[in-house]
Amino acid sequence: MALQLYRRHRKECEAGRPPDSKSGQFEEGRRGWKRCACLIHVSGTIAGKFRRQSTGDWEWAKAHPVVAGWLTAGAWPSDESRAKPVPIPVPEPPPPARMTVVEVIQAYLAKWENRGIQGSTLAKYKTLTNRIGAYCTNKGYIYIDQLGVVEMDGFYGSWKDGKKGKAKKLERLRGIVKFCMKRKWLTENIVEDLQAPPNASVVNPKTPFEDGEMERIYAACDKIGPPTKPGAGYRDWGGEDTKDFI
Repeated sequence: MALQLYRRHRKECEAGRPPDSKSGQFEEGRRGWKRCACLIHVSGTIAGKFRRQSTGDWEWAKAHPVVAGWLTAGAWPSDESRAKPVPIPVPEPPPPARMTVVEVIQAYLAKWENRGIQGSTLAKYKTLTNRIGAYCTNKGYIYIDQLGVVEMDGFYGSWKDGKKGKAKKLERLRGIVKFCMKRKWLTENIVEDLQAPPNASVVNPKTPFEDGEMERIYAACDKIGPPTKPGAGYRDWGGEDTKDFI
């Protein structure tokens, strides 16, 4: 009797198949078959002894050599070896697909568009993503995971914005990197070392006029004179009031 290999599904089957149900290697090769870590068994006769035996492996490529070894030896494994508990391996989840820079930019902008962000706010995100796309094209980077700490140093150093503009764009860049890390498209924070320019958060005092202009304005106020008496051209304010207002 030829040996037959099959997978015997356990109660904890990751694919949710019924306990003690079976599937074969050909069956599992169909498109869309959901993999699991249930062990592969073999049934048949070796040296006149019929047995149903676990191979101890969940991968077909490893189970076949095990069975071939038994056939070469002309005997089933000893009862002692059968009594040893066989650990059930847990398959590692497949790594996430590599994302191109273009795909990441599209996904990131779609996130904000889906939230209903429009106008100038969305334009700011597009400005930064356009810069990222142009930088990667210039350097020949296709996939987002080709960008590392050194590449971000160069990208950040290429900005010609003022202090506050540079700080704002850095904040948005950190948001993009966080977006990628959360989706496992990046494995490290490649902008962690980047810092905003010194005093970028300090509010600069704004004076609309220079000292010379202010002196001329005050001189003009002096020419207005005091308030006028009731009558034609009457006003209850004078030049000093205008200076206070200014």
